[in-house]
Amino acid sequence: MNIYIPVQVADEPNKNNHVYPKEVLEKAVADFKERKCPMFGTFGMQDFTENPDRDISIEGASHSIEDLKMDGNVLLASVNILDTPISKKIKAIGTDNLAFRMAGIGTIKTREDGAIVINDDFKLVTINACLKTDAA
Repeated sequence: MNIYIPVQVADEPNKNNHVYPKEVLEKAVADFKERKCPMFGTFGMQDFTENPDRDISIEGASHSIEDLKMDGNVLLASVNILDTPISKKIKAIGTDNLAFRMAGIGTIKTREDGAIVINDDFKLVTINACLKTDAA
């Protein structure tokens, strides 16, 4: 099952009050396309809150990220739900009840209004699945 899902809206605070400028997301898309493994894609996990070190392992993979693209200000990911033991949770919950969020590294700056702006050194590591109630 391969679906395109919204991951982040550029230039607007998410539930964690993080703001990803459009230029940062566009760079993340370009970097992803450059380093993506053509045979296997990039793997994501189900809710990395159960994995505080954010280690990505094939045993914990629930989906692969096949493509990223911008649609206006919205970052979309093409996600393929894998046939693994862990992905059974995602299939049971249903994609309508899931959100997908980015996991990455980089520096931040805090605006006067308290929003946390992600700087242009941001590197997208993966996109993970979580319950919509837990999504940031």
